[in-house]
Amino acid sequence: VLFRSIEKFIGSEFRSRYVNPTWIAGMKKEGYAGAGEMRQFVEYLWGWDATAPEVIDDAKWQETFSVYVQDKYSLGMQQFFDANSPFAYQDMTARMTETIRKGYWKADDATKKKLLEEYVSSVNRHGVGCAEHTCGNPRLQKYVLEEGRKAGIPVPALEGFQKAMETATGTQEIGRAH
Repeated sequence: VLFRSIEKFIGSEFRSRYVNPTWIAGMKKEGYAGAGEMRQFVEYLWGWDATAPEVIDDAKWQETFSVYVQDKYSLGMQQFFDANSPFAYQDMTARMTETIRKGYWKADDATKKKLLEEYVSSVNRHGVGCAEHTCGNPRLQKYVLEEGRKAGIPVPALEGFQKAMETATGTQEIGRAH
C-alpha cells in the first residue's frame, strides 16, 4: 500500500509539474531560478530512482529527456538554458548520463549519444559547472570519453571536454587507464 501511494504521488507530480509544458513555461518566466528548479527536479528524479528504483522507470527518464533535451513541446529549452543557466542544463545532461552509466536507465543508443553530445558540447561552450556528480566523478568523465568515442562524437570535442575537465579538477588523469 505504501509503495502504491509513493508511486501514485511521484507519478502525479511528474506529470502535473515536471514534464507539463504549463509548469515549464512558468519556470521559464523565473529565469535563472526556474532553470534551477528544473535542474533540481532531475536531481529529485535521480534520488527517487536510487532509493526506490521500482517507482522510477525508464519511461520517466525518457520523458524527461524528450521534454528537456529534445524540447518535445517546442518551448525553446536550449535557448532558455543558454540565456539563463547553461550550467543547470549541463548538470541535467550529466545526471541523465550518469543514470545510464550506473545502470538505472536503459536508454537506447540514440538517446545516449544525444546526451553525450549535449553534455560535451555544453562543457566546450560554457566551461565546467562542477556539480558534485560531475567534477568529483572521474568514472563519469571516463565514461563520457569512452562512450563518446564509440558513439562517434568528434575527437576535437572530446579532447576539449577532457582538457576542460582536467583544468577544472586539477588532474591529468581523466580518461587515462589507471
